[in-house]
Amino acid sequence: MIKLVAEVASGAWAAALLLTMLGTRWRRPAPGPATLALRGEPPAVVSLLAGGLDRDGYPATVLDLVARGWIGLGEAEPGRVTCRPAGGRADDPGLTGYERQALAHLEFRAAGLGAVPGTALDNGFEAGDDEFRTLFRDEVQADARGRGLVRSRIGRGTLVLLEAAGLASLTLTAAAMALHHAAGGIVMVALVYTIFLRVPWMLYRRSRPTRAGRAALAGWFGFRAALTGSPSGQVAGTAMLAGAGDRGIAYAAALGAAPDAVASFSSAADRGHAWSSLGGRWHRVALGRPHARYVPGVPALAGITALGGLFAAMDVLALKWFGPRWAAGFVVFPGCTWWGSAIWVYGSAARAARRPRLAEFDGQILRMWDESDGENGTTRCIAIDDGLREQAWVFAVGERHRAACRVGSLVHVRADQRRNQLLDLSPAGVPVSG
Repeated sequence: MIKLVAEVASGAWAAALLLTMLGTRWRRPAPGPATLALRGEPPAVVSLLAGGLDRDGYPATVLDLVARGWIGLGEAEPGRVTCRPAGGRADDPGLTGYERQALAHLEFRAAGLGAVPGTALDNGFEAGDDEFRTLFRDEVQADARGRGLVRSRIGRGTLVLLEAAGLASLTLTAAAMALHHAAGGIVMVALVYTIFLRVPWMLYRRSRPTRAGRAALAGWFGFRAALTGSPSGQVAGTAMLAGAGDRGIAYAAALGAAPDAVASFSSAADRGHAWSSLGGRWHRVALGRPHARYVPGVPALAGITALGGLFAAMDVLALKWFGPRWAAGFVVFPGCTWWGSAIWVYGSAARAARRPRLAEFDGQILRMWDESDGENGTTRCIAIDDGLREQAWVFAVGERHRAACRVGSLVHVRADQRRNQLLDLSPAGVPVSG
């Protein structure tokens, strides 16, 4: 009886989770009446409602600030714009929190140079790329909640009911397993339920449009239809329209309908480069990989050498037992699996030996970001321009050096360039011991 009740309870709880997920999906409303009239929601909030905040929210905000006169816009060449502060303060109370963030970043990048390439505004954030984007997203979501346009995907009551039902189902299932003396089954069931008990929390932390939010989004879809001629159409307008005071291009960008305008403030198509202002002028430098190694480690050299000895012994046995023809064939295959790898390993070691081990220079930190490091979670990475090479140094940074990392700051670096390993990092001009 307990087993039957546990199965029914587990099935009912799984069905409730599935129905809740399906019933709270972010559904696209039908477009409202076609009109070019602008509503009151900022472009970033519109991008959130349209599901494109991470892609379009920041460029749309910059375009809107340009159209409203907070940012001056120039065109260095067709398709490439430059931005400059156009007066006013980033702490103006008439701006939202995320608009102040965008202006503060422009002022930070333009300090001492006057103008900034548009695509340079998409990275080089002072506190780090990931921190800026997280704070920007949180500010936009808070604004949308304050306007009554979005809410949690499920309420607290639903969260409590789903969690309580899940725990009750887990208890019944574990009791049924215990009656059958299935200790291993109890552990497995506990692991499975632990995973699925996180689903209600995930739903609670995510958001969906309210009725007012759906109505607002329907109105903006009507704006897109009037602007482009169809609910999914696009415009060929560029960022220079915002420079002429046209806020419509900012809203078109927020709706995903102005890819050319968004591209003026997005470096997504060129993630392998970063903008540097070292030396008093803007220039692009390539980015390396933080975990690149230019010399094989001792385990690699020892392993390939030991493998070579094993293959040599096997080839001698083949020569003794089967003759020269079989021995020669063994060298070709599977012997190539060794000598092919050996050429790369020993060649890399020889090339690395010709490079000086230590590199010491003054440079400017261009970017900071987090990069997945497999099972170890994420690694903080920094890109540093030394002003001499066309490629920036990219290092993985440990806790010891994080305090000295700030985008835009001049730093003194000591590194093992054979292993691409940061040894010391300090403000430029400060002596480094050792």
